Amino acid sequence: MKSLEVPIKLDKMVEKPLYIQLYEQIKGYIKSGILKEDYKLPTIRSFARELVVNNVTIVNAYKLLEDDKLIYKKVGSGTYVMPLKENINYDIDESMLYEEMSYEEVYEKEAGIIDFATATPDSELFSIEDFRKVVDKILTEDGGKAFMYHESKGYKPLRDSLSAYLRAYDVKVSGDNIYIISGAQQGIDIV
Repeated sequence: MKSLEVPIKLDKMVEKPLYIQLYEQIKGYIKSGILKEDYKLPTIRSFARELVVNNVTIVNAYKLLEDDKLIYKKVGSGTYVMPLKENINYDIDESMLYEEMSYEEVYEKEAGIIDFATATPDSELFSIEDFRKVVDKILTEDGGKAFMYHESKGYKPLRDSLSAYLRAYDVKVSGDNIYIISGAQQGIDIV
């Protein structure tokens, strides 16, 4: 796979996250017209290898670019620079883009709308009382340890509980062979 054809410099010594640095540089190349519309960006794996970063760095940068409508994905084909419209004013004062709104105001405006792009469920679907009971139980049993980082496989008592649960279905797996992941992409990266 070809590289990006423009210089990318990521500084691991600064506080700014690498994915933000990458996002800002690609965004600049797109807005300046250096990366033209429909230009195919490198694959996540090849770009991560080239920049010597984790795949998640590329995924997060691409996600921000996609959120900004600067790139798009073609399933099975790759990631491309979005065709830009000539009449879009990119010199907008960014403070105008983010109005201060309360959580309630946001959801009152969008009542009845299901936003699949953000995968935000309706707040009525959450069983707050059940959640409160579980959180109280965990805090009573584990105290401050509940907020600590756990080993990379995930919270051991949860893994052991899953192992016991699976035994009822004749799936014999120890808690040490179970990984708790936060999403499909993390699972793919681990595999």
